[in-house]
Amino acid sequence: MPVAFDAAASGNGNDVTTFSWSHTSTGANRVGVVGIAVRDDAADVTGVTWGGASMTFVRLDVIAAVVRLETWIIVAPATGAQTVEATMSVAADAAGGSMSFTGAAQAGQPTNNAGGTGVSTGPTATVTSAVDRMVAGFVMGERLNTDVQIAPGADQTQRFSQSGPTANRPRLEGTTEAGAASVVTSWTFTNSDDWAVAAIDIDTAAGAGTEQFMVAARELTSGGGMIGRDYI
Repeated sequence: MPVAFDAAASGNGNDVTTFSWSHTSTGANRVGVVGIAVRDDAADVTGVTWGGASMTFVRLDVIAAVVRLETWIIVAPATGAQTVEATMSVAADAAGGSMSFTGAAQAGQPTNNAGGTGVSTGPTATVTSAVDRMVAGFVMGERLNTDVQIAPGADQTQRFSQSGPTANRPRLEGTTEAGAASVVTSWTFTNSDDWAVAAIDIDTAAGAGTEQFMVAARELTSGGGMIGRDYI
């Protein structure tokens, strides 16, 4: 069974060291991923919790003194409405978003991840994946507001869009895209902006590339003795 998108949610904080939002998830074999966009690169995200359970850090993509994007993951997050809370080392303006998935492997997540930063109209990252997996994409911009609009790539589905608390800064958006051998997560800005992106590969519960099979053997006999086996 392929990984399936479950739900998304988001929130922001104005000059804070902690901020939170509520995320409701359902289904079996769940995985949750979170992106935290911070306008101050000095404001490290010291921890993220989902329903009180600690999440695992995945990656950091940062442009010094401009933008900071951190991604975190949790396996088997609690179902129902749960608080997702991020804590930072110093007070800053921030935006956060969460996405949950079902049918996902309950160990070894994420299988792969990629990201990057730049100043342009075309944020992009390419991550290794596989059929039946799903790629969660995050993009943040320093001034993605009325001056800079954003559109995800043709194969991506936008799941949330969260503006920051001050003049819409920073802005964070999340997408999903079906897995393939190589998945390009990309966005188009109407004007150039400082950006950071991350692409997180979520493995299927069956294990991408894992083949399971069963062989039955039937003994062939002649005169009471076995002369061979017929495999079916």
